[in-house]
Amino acid sequence: MFKAALLLCLAGSFVPLFSAPCTTGTIQDYSANFGSAATDCSNGILLYNNFSSTGIPSGATFTLTPNTSEGFNFSLTATGTTIPYLAITNTSFSIIYEFTIDPAPILGGSSLRLDPPTGSDVISQIFCLDSNPTAGFAGCLANAGPVATQTITVTNANPDASITFNPPALSFGWVETTFSMDPVNGIPASFDSTDSLPDVELVGSPEPVSLALMGFGLVALGGAKLIRRRR
Repeated sequence: MFKAALLLCLAGSFVPLFSAPCTTGTIQDYSANFGSAATDCSNGILLYNNFSSTGIPSGATFTLTPNTSEGFNFSLTATGTTIPYLAITNTSFSIIYEFTIDPAPILGGSSLRLDPPTGSDVISQIFCLDSNPTAGFAGCLANAGPVATQTITVTNANPDASITFNPPALSFGWVETTFSMDPVNGIPASFDSTDSLPDVELVGSPEPVSLALMGFGLVALGGAKLIRRRR
């Protein structure tokens, strides 16, 4: 039993601490529960917070679903249904969130996938990396270094795209995802899902808290062996 508890302790030293897991929810849910720097949810080693949105169309529900790439799948459905929302006029909206890398590898890039679109859809993600995490997305842009932003875009003609960050994200970043939907020849614009797929590269060292927990676990293991020898 002691060994099982110790293994849990050691395993826990390599995952984000004090964070709720990210679960499927609307952008309103995320904004209410993880809408500030004081609260976050974890999806693998990426922590997310500071969720907000602008211009979500009335009669539509925007849902975020965590995926196995430690990012999110986004869907826009007609409220109260699972049917994709149909934009019969030009429709534009955006969502913003912040991520922190915990422990400390790097985020080397990201991919975006649109599946399947109708009408004319343009979806872009703007990344502002490692610049002023306390002043919001606008503050990040205002205080960014030589590479202010890095952008990835998908369209009906190019529904899959990827980007390699240069420089990569070392600690944190802000992401703004913008959606522009236009009907074409009377065909409404819609999409089943948009998948945001971060490229996490495990090349860093464990953070101090993780190291402390791992050290505690190793000390406890040594103490257990010493007790057995004395018996």
